[in-house]
Amino acid sequence: MVNLQNKKNEIIHQIGEDGLKRLKFSKILKLIENEIKELMDYWIVKQIHQMVNEVFNINIDLSTLYRTKNL
Repeated sequence: MVNLQNKKNEIIHQIGEDGLKRLKFSKILKLIENEIKELMDYWIVKQIHQMVNEVFNINIDLSTLYRTKNL
C-alpha cells in the first residue's frame, strides 16, 4: 500500500490534486498498473480494489479493475 501512496504523491506532484480528481478511472489504473501487478503477488484482486479506492479516495468498480489490461 505504501507503493500506491508514493505513486499517488508522484502523480499529484506532476499534475496537481485537481488534475488527479479529473482523471478517468481507466487512466488512474493505467498509471498505477505496475504497482497493481506488484500487489498481486501478495493480495487478491478484491483486496487490491479496496486499497486503490482507499488510497485514491475514489470508487472504482471491481469490474473496472478486472477489465484493466494484463490483470
